Order: sequence, then structure tokens, then C-alpha cells
Amino acid sequence: MILWRHLLPQDQQAAPAQFPTPSTPQPFAAVEVIAAGLCCAVGHQLAAASCALRANMDHFQAGKFMTPKGDPLLLARLPDDKLWGRPRIVKWLIEAARDCLGITAHDASEGADAVVAEKQGPWHSDDTTCALLVLAPRPDPHAPQAGPPGSAEAQAANMALQVAQALNLNPHPASGVLFTGRAGLAQALELASSWLAAGELRGQPLNRVLVLAADSLLDVDLIDRFLAEQRLLCPGNSDGFIPGEAAAALLLRAARVPPAMGHAQPTDTDQRRLRIVGVAEGQEPARWGGGIPNRSKGLTEAVRSACERSGGVLPQALSFRVSDQNGESFYSREAATAFARLRVGASPQASFPHVTLADKIGEVGVATGVAALAWLSHLWERQQRLPGARRLGEWGMGVVHLSQDDGRRAAVIVEPR
Repeated sequence: MILWRHLLPQDQQAAPAQFPTPSTPQPFAAVEVIAAGLCCAVGHQLAAASCALRANMDHFQAGKFMTPKGDPLLLARLPDDKLWGRPRIVKWLIEAARDCLGITAHDASEGADAVVAEKQGPWHSDDTTCALLVLAPRPDPHAPQAGPPGSAEAQAANMALQVAQALNLNPHPASGVLFTGRAGLAQALELASSWLAAGELRGQPLNRVLVLAADSLLDVDLIDRFLAEQRLLCPGNSDGFIPGEAAAALLLRAARVPPAMGHAQPTDTDQRRLRIVGVAEGQEPARWGGGIPNRSKGLTEAVRSACERSGGVLPQALSFRVSDQNGESFYSREAATAFARLRVGASPQASFPHVTLADKIGEVGVATGVAALAWLSHLWERQQRLPGARRLGEWGMGVVHLSQDDGRRAAVIVEPR
């Protein structure tokens, strides 16, 4: 499997950084979210989607996919019946990127002079100091080969180029696509952090990274496979998920001030930013549907390592968690076991809200983690209460954790500042 593919021709490429695998966790160079975008079933822009998510609303509807018994499946779909497959995902990626960068369709057609978004950048479409980093699904080993080896990865890279061209973006030569799935978010953030900390790559300045992710499970082959594996929520199966589709975007820069331990409320003159202060990965031996018991080793390892890399914060001191749990008991039990272990010693009176998105926007695959970070950033910047928290002041350091079927686990520590 190809892990990395550049977007630009060979003579314009900069070598990608590698995900570090040190024997002992190294400190993470913090980055902060300066803009975000989200396009999902409950809203085409982050501001609209955030209102629906805070109200615990969903837009699940019966679709045209059927179970073997003829029952319609619930879907979390975006309203477009003309585009399917890769063009559909490209459309949602463009919507999320425009939302993040504050670019309207008119701006994109006018070019760089029309795009001076001081509120979120500023951004200029001819600016090569921003790298485009696209998080893509892992190649499906169950899908039939539609071309020579590597063709799926090449098509995904071409999709990312289509997004850049549609918005008149001229990204940094380091730009590329990671084919690591949703838990590959930790690797994407690791790359972004190393690039931004250096400030340049191969002699070219780099001061921002635009992270994009999109996925759609509304695919005939995927639906058939999930039905055969009894993984979809439908009559006769309550241990399943609702397939959905979404795209999300984050514009990152290096943190202006080194993150401090604990949480400090900003003054009225300070700009609120959500900081990413630690990331880590773990590997779980157990598999969905396999015979190995899931003892939550991979997720526990990921969270502990991410906490250590964020300056040594204790897992017991975390204030909230955001998970990718989608209704399948396999992953719900895993997370429950991991945090029961990690929270040993925490005050029994301490509030520890658990936030999920799949119960509102459906299972959106690789877009899940980026969507969660985008929503958290929006809530914090607008001084809105975290779902499940009793008051605004309960914001503190939290963790976004992700799992996927190949055993990969990821944890991202966030700190509102």
C-alpha cells in the first residue's frame, strides 16, 4: 500500500517528513487551529452544522439502499442525486475548504486579489507558504481491483488536485495525500507539526497547513459488504451504524506561545484558539469480528503517549473526550475499558463529558477526526458550552480518540487557549 503520494510533478516535490517512532515519546510541537470548515448531513457550513450538533439534531432519512428483506436503510446523506463516487467527494471537499478559508464561489473565480480573508488567515490563492495535506481512506482490500496497483491512490491524489484547482490554490510543494484512514489523523498532525516547527521545507517557507478529509459510505459495494457483515443499523440489528458522508477542513499554524500546563482563560482582547498539543498512535491486536479479546491495549497506549507528549499531563486531568463511536458495541466497550483504566485516581466528582458525532452526522469514515476538531474549534472560539458540560468554565484539556478496523488507534490532545 502506498502511504504517501505527492500532488505536484516530480521536479516540484519536497520530500515528505516521516512519522517518528521513537522508543520514548518526544515532546510535540503544538499547533493551533486558525480556521475550520465542515460539510455534513446537518449543514453545508460549520456554523450551520454546529447549531444542529449543539441541539443534538440529526438528518437521518430512509435511502434507496435496501436490506435483503427489503427494508430501507437509514442514511446521513447530503442532498445531491446527480454526483456519485469520486466527483461527489470532490464536491464536499471543495465546500469544506471554502468554508474554512472564507472563500465564496465568486472569490474562487476572481482569483487571488478577491481573497483577502483577514478573519481567517489572511489567505491568498497564490500563496505557496501553505501546504495542502489530504487525509484519505485506506485502500479497501475487499474491493475489486479497478486498475493497476496504485491506481486508487493516484485517483485520490488527482481528487486533491481538483480541489486546489477549483479554489485557485497554489499549495506548497510538500503537499500530498496520506492513505492511512481515520486513525491516520495523528500522522497527518505529526507531519503538519514538524513542517510548521521548521518553518520551511527544502528552502521554501511553510507557515500554514490546510488539512482536508472527506469520505462517503454511500457506495453499493461498501453497503453490501457491511450488510453481509451485519454492521449496519437496520431492522433486526441494533448493533450497527448509520452510513453517512462528510468533508472537513482545518487551517493550522504553529502555536504562537508554548502551551502551559492546565488551562488559562483568555482575556477579552485575546483570540481564542484550539491548540493541538499532543498526538500518538497505538496498535490493538484485536479485530472486529475476530477471536482475540479486545483488552483496549492500543487505545490506552495511544492516549497515554499523547498525554506524555503534551507536556506530561495526566490522563486523569483530562476534562472531556470526543470519540468516533458509531453504535457498534465492539468499539464502545473498548473505549469504556480504556478510560476506566486511564481515569483511575481521578476525582469521582469530576465531570468528564463524552461527545460523539456519529449519532448526528452518521458514520463518516476518515472525515470523523477532522470534523470533531473543526467543531471543537468553532465552539471554543465562540465561547459556547461543550456538550455535556454544566458550564462554559468546564472547558479544559481534552482528547479526541479514533479507532479503525486494522487495529490502528489514535489520540489527539487538545487545549483551548
